[in-house]
Amino acid sequence: MSFKSKLFLTLALAALSACADSTAPTSEPAQMAAAFAPVEVVTVDTPGHAHFGSIEIWDDAFANAVAPDAVMEELATGFVWAEGPVWDNVGKQLIFSDVNNNVTYAWSEAEGLSQYLNPVTGPEIAALHSSSGTNGLVIGNDGKMLAAVHGSRAIESIDIQTKERTILVGNYQGKTFSAPNDLIQSANGDIYFTDPPYGLKEQDEDPMKETDFNGVYRLSADGELSVLDESLTRPNGIALSPDESRLYVAVSDENAPMIYRYTKDTDGNYANRELWFDGSSYLAEGLRGLPDGLVVADDGVVYATGPGGVFVLSPEGKALGQFRTGIPAANCTLGDDGKTLYITAFDRLLRVRVKSGVSY
Repeated sequence: MSFKSKLFLTLALAALSACADSTAPTSEPAQMAAAFAPVEVVTVDTPGHAHFGSIEIWDDAFANAVAPDAVMEELATGFVWAEGPVWDNVGKQLIFSDVNNNVTYAWSEAEGLSQYLNPVTGPEIAALHSSSGTNGLVIGNDGKMLAAVHGSRAIESIDIQTKERTILVGNYQGKTFSAPNDLIQSANGDIYFTDPPYGLKEQDEDPMKETDFNGVYRLSADGELSVLDESLTRPNGIALSPDESRLYVAVSDENAPMIYRYTKDTDGNYANRELWFDGSSYLAEGLRGLPDGLVVADDGVVYATGPGGVFVLSPEGKALGQFRTGIPAANCTLGDDGKTLYITAFDRLLRVRVKSGVSY
């Protein structure tokens, strides 16, 4: 890999050595397995949140998406496997999942960290799963939160204020989903979601798995469920381009660490799958993590988790740089004024200011 330039920001990976010795949960084993590479720990004596990780710049265009003096901050830690962050613009809070711990959290600068749902799934059902909490979260068109829930093995709608939960869909042709993972809703109300087997103890071999594939699905606004793709080994993160002409799906398979892109055809369906980003070379370097969650800015820049941390990718799929976390990064979203990137990375919640953001 040739880098036009590199910028290493101060590392402040407190307690990383403890992470290196810990046993990772098994819901997403390829991402969380193996000891992490040792890194230098430097104390940062600045007010506010501790700085974390580093930023690498590989292309001059990076400066259009992220300021060169940006820093990652650690907001909270101590989770089992942090996932699925979403910004609640009404409540001015971030809601995110600790999927293996069966807890959903909320965080705000004013209030700090609090439990939003605990437990997500009752103990009898949770005992059957390797992870049973919420995973991917998104604010739906109606203002309610849409959630991919491992324990219920369903896509749910959650009233953010009352926390009343409604299952929208839980099976395909009478076969229960494995462990819905991530989701996105289009402007017309269609919901697209992925269903790998990560919530099941034995993965594809689990006796509770009913479908014979790991699918990418579309739940239309009128309630019709269809399969968009049943050929991906581990479909995971999912996102739409700003004009909704493209659909992105990340695959968290160590043998195929890819992000694919589908183009909307004349019938309004996403087809013509193409390989958009290949993380194999980064994984071969020994970097930790796999393609997982991703979010698309209004200008088409994609922030995508993968080997090493969170990639900053051009609309054409060129890697401009990376937020190097040193630990596997699971997911990310844009929040606050639309130009704050929140990152869930293994046991931590991080944030970094960016230029390429979203409008609310």
